[in-house]
This record gives sequence, C-alpha cells and structure tokens, in this order.
Amino acid sequence: MNNELKTMLESIIQEALKPIKEEMQTIKGEVQTLKGDMQTIKDEVQTLKGDMQTIKGEVQTIKEDMQTIKFQLDEKPEVTKAVIHRQEETDAKLVPFPLMFISCTEKLTI
Repeated sequence: MNNELKTMLESIIQEALKPIKEEMQTIKGEVQTLKGDMQTIKDEVQTLKGDMQTIKGEVQTIKEDMQTIKFQLDEKPEVTKAVIHRQEETDAKLVPFPLMFISCTEKLTI
C-alpha cells in the first residue's frame, strides 16, 4: 500500500510538473533567441564602430585638404581673384542662354 501511494504521488507530481517543464522549455528557447539577437546587435555595433573610424579618417582627410586649399588661396590671392573674375565672366555669358532657349522653343511650338 505504501508503494502504491508513493507511485500515485509521483504520478500526480509528474502530471502537475508537465506544464511547468513545457514552459521552461519555451523560456529556454526564447533565451537562446535573445542570445542570438544580442550577438547580432554586438556585431552590428562593432561594424558601426569600424564605419565611424573610417568616416573620422575621411573627415580628417577632408579637413587637411581644405586647409591645403585655404593655404594655397591665401598664398596666391591674385590667382584667386583671376579665377573669380573668370567665373563671373562665364556666368555673365550664360545668363542670355535660357532666354534664347525659351524664344527658340516658343518658335517651335507655334
């Protein structure tokens, strides 16, 4: 009788523990998924850090190039003035072009 009672109690306990065991398995799976997601995020952060370093290097290069250009412009103001003057002349020649183009287009549509 004692043995039967023991067996019956063990059976009842096992049945009562089934939902808990299933829930634990579900939680274990979710934890594994979260671990994978965390690793993915870590990898992406590492990639972003590398990209940021690359961008910092490029920005530094641009700053150095700008400094070189500024130095060259400051060093030779007459060249800078000549380039600006030439650009203004070019711009002045381009202004009539849109007007000429519009008048040609109007003639074509008539």
